[in-house]
Amino acid sequence: MLDKLALAEEGPRFGAYAEWFDSEPPERPLSQILGLEGWQANEIASWMLGPECPEGMQVMIQQVSRGIQAYMQFQDCLQITFTLDEGLEPFNRHYLYFESLVYLRESAAAWLSGNSLAACTLLRPFLELALSHAYWHAKCEGRSYKPYYKWLGGEGHKIGFRNMLEDTFKRLRSQVKNRARLGQLEDDIHKFYKALCSYNHTPRVDESLTFTGGGLGQVSYDNLYFYAVWADLVLSQVIFLFTLTYPAILFPVELHKKWGFGGPAGLLVDPRTSALVQHFLGPETTQRLQGEFAGSAEITNRLQLYNDYPDLTEMELEEDWKKFLRDSRSKEADLPNELIGRLTMVKAHYRALAWAMNYIPARVTSRDQGIKILREQDATVEITRLKSWF
Repeated sequence: MLDKLALAEEGPRFGAYAEWFDSEPPERPLSQILGLEGWQANEIASWMLGPECPEGMQVMIQQVSRGIQAYMQFQDCLQITFTLDEGLEPFNRHYLYFESLVYLRESAAAWLSGNSLAACTLLRPFLELALSHAYWHAKCEGRSYKPYYKWLGGEGHKIGFRNMLEDTFKRLRSQVKNRARLGQLEDDIHKFYKALCSYNHTPRVDESLTFTGGGLGQVSYDNLYFYAVWADLVLSQVIFLFTLTYPAILFPVELHKKWGFGGPAGLLVDPRTSALVQHFLGPETTQRLQGEFAGSAEITNRLQLYNDYPDLTEMELEEDWKKFLRDSRSKEADLPNELIGRLTMVKAHYRALAWAMNYIPARVTSRDQGIKILREQDATVEITRLKSWF
């Protein structure tokens, strides 16, 4: 089952998808993953996503689709934690991650439209934003996010990519046993970033997509395939980095059994979120990473907290559903009655809410102020049941 939820009919519009599937994750069309409406898909996109597309390109499109979908799952890992010396600042906390998703979507959408140059150019800021999120998480999580909010407010200078990379991996080395693989990942990210910079900064003739594509305004199969390879390489490194940053994504649990339709955000993820990441990583890499973190204090403590909670009864689960409807001000007439539909709707709701909370237009100093801004935007709930897989 796939639910789409969007907030705010006027002004900024925030939307999110949530998936439900049994066994293996379904292969969703890239246009659906990107949320492209029918009028946004031109003839090139129809060809790329249609049966006439060559098999080699179809394989790469599928791999890029899996990568984008996997990267999107990390939004379920984003916590809001506080220390005693700072005020409650839950807004804009994960702005860099969500903004990276915007760049990634625009890049892939440009690719589907045949605009390979624009698509390749956007990969560099996507990588910068993704690393920036990992950097601030490594620097501030468990300590204080005051430095992040000062930077976000314009204090100080922007931090160089190399410095962010080194600092992020310095902190990861205290958590990851396989130092050789960690060093290789750091080196790969740096090499890919340098290559993307070289391409963006006055490319030589042999680097020009105009040259390799056969001329001005031409859509080249080689250029389309070139982007797919680059996107897959970049996504692979970023997803590996984020898995090391949020290892709980590899240890899923059925959250509703303990916490109903709410619970602590970002503490653990459900099996659907985890499966989409594992599907991209592959079974061998997944098992190695699970072995890396299985005995860590972070994973042990989170799973212990989950197991210590008693299971909810059916009556308690029904009462929690009613509470969610009241709190979310859901007014749709066709609300799901089955548990699968409810869980999918709730997941989409909280994802969309996270988007809105990270794009509050002004700096806020309290939760109440942020909620007031959201309500002034007259945020509403819109749910569209798109497709079901069973």
